[in-house]
Amino acid sequence: MKYKIILAINIAIIIFEIIGIIVRLQVKGALGIEYYTMDSNLLALTASSAYIFYALRGKPQPKWLNILKYVSTTMLAVTFLAVIFVLSPMLENGLYILLLTDQMLYNHLICPILAIASFLLLEKHNLKNKDILWPIGATLLYAIVLIILNLCRVVDGPYPFLLVYNQSILATLGWAILILGGTGLISFATLHLRKEK
Repeated sequence: MKYKIILAINIAIIIFEIIGIIVRLQVKGALGIEYYTMDSNLLALTASSAYIFYALRGKPQPKWLNILKYVSTTMLAVTFLAVIFVLSPMLENGLYILLLTDQMLYNHLICPILAIASFLLLEKHNLKNKDILWPIGATLLYAIVLIILNLCRVVDGPYPFLLVYNQSILATLGWAILILGGTGLISFATLHLRKEK
């Protein structure tokens, strides 16, 4: 029964991720890979697809897939919490706009909740304490790439705290430390809440 629930949730994630991509393309006309949100959702789509591939063939989940699941789930948790506590207060009716409209219903709400619930409550993953470095590293890589692209004026933002020409260097560093620190805490919580009791 538990196995079927896990399969159903991962299939649902795949379906909702694809719907989110279609809506995003229709509304915005572009995939938006410069967004951490979109990157985390694309990773979740990949992880759930690979999970289904191995599960339906009765094969054990390889370590790389355990790590990918962990990274994508942590990044979705970061996305979900950042939307609620950082981004939505910057907008009027921010929670409604960022959680319930267009592709954000799927990318900010449905897929993060499904992925987090499945990872923490149902799935088994062979992860070690050192694996906490994977989601932190993924987030650090994103931050470095986007800050460089902003400095080179290739990308504008896309988040207010990445607008390097609109704030001081200290503000940019402060945001980077806050987000990386938050990612570290979420990574730690995700790993240890999942450990078998």
